[in-house]
Amino acid sequence: MSHPYIHREAPEIPAPLLIYDALHRTYVRPPLLLCGPGNPELGKRIRDELATLITKRNDVQPGMKDLLIADMYNEPVNRFPDSHVNVRVIPSCDGRRVFIFQNAYPEPDSRLMEVFLMADAARRAGADDITVMLPYYPYGRGDRKAGPREAIPASLVAELLATSGANRIITNDIHAEQTTGSIRQPWDNLYASTLFIPELKGMVKAENTVVMGADVGTMKRISAYKKRLGAVGIAFVVKNRDLNESSSNPEALMFIGDVEGREVVIVDDESVSFSTILNAANEAVHNGAVKVIVVLSHLKYAEQNAEHEKMLRKIKEMPPEFVALLTTDSVALPPEITDLPVVKVVDTAPFWAEIIWRTNFGVSLSPDLIN
Repeated sequence: MSHPYIHREAPEIPAPLLIYDALHRTYVRPPLLLCGPGNPELGKRIRDELATLITKRNDVQPGMKDLLIADMYNEPVNRFPDSHVNVRVIPSCDGRRVFIFQNAYPEPDSRLMEVFLMADAARRAGADDITVMLPYYPYGRGDRKAGPREAIPASLVAELLATSGANRIITNDIHAEQTTGSIRQPWDNLYASTLFIPELKGMVKAENTVVMGADVGTMKRISAYKKRLGAVGIAFVVKNRDLNESSSNPEALMFIGDVEGREVVIVDDESVSFSTILNAANEAVHNGAVKVIVVLSHLKYAEQNAEHEKMLRKIKEMPPEFVALLTTDSVALPPEITDLPVVKVVDTAPFWAEIIWRTNFGVSLSPDLIN
């Protein structure tokens, strides 16, 4: 007699979706992309680009693309009525590589808390590996003690990411690269120059172009742009910033470089008020530049930025030689910025989809995406 509480037939369990990993010659679960509320529109574009890559490269039948999209994407963050964050991941995480994508500006504090909880939820759900992708790394400027009794938030954020479950971090043009050494987990800092250089090559003549930094701290960055663009030289402004006053009012002390009759590309990682960029552009024009293009990885224009109106005013006060501002969609920009004739926002969705695909299948990110 069979026992009433013992099932002789195993329950029917649906088989998970598998895709072919040619490098390791086996079938694996597709990557799982968890997108935070920072920029869900960008997250969906990354999802679609990634699904296209997997369909082409992993022998997935085109008719399976919609099923693939449903299995590998989730927006798990919502809020309780009292504003606390609630995270629940719907797709299975067991044995999968999970990628958490979050645009962390504006509202960096809330966005980071959402990332911590997404990583914790994925870890508790059995994820095999968790990669946190932050196009803009919040608190990146706080990489050192600028004065006594100050915190170092850049390293603290990294430690909290690792504690919450991140096995790897990927950022884009972090303000201070030494921050990547503050934890033992792998950390890839990518460069928006991969996206900007092709755009710039169609806008300037390399043999007559000088790459310029808004301050001395950009020396490594502008040297890399000079090399990849094939420019003839570099220039930069030596500035002074009173740490006891507003950080958005720097004073230009000295201009170094020869820009007479040249096209100038001003490069920086981020801007809060555009004051430093305006100073650099004015110095370049004063020293003979005939064209000015600005390249900013992160344009931090948002209502939460107390100086967003000042930024818009500074952009409009740029000299007549200023012809273009290139930036990325790491910050979701409103129409008052994107509708300006000089502004071009470069879509990063294909870039991030490529990063996810390579990381998931063990393909190197360098030299074409890092160096």
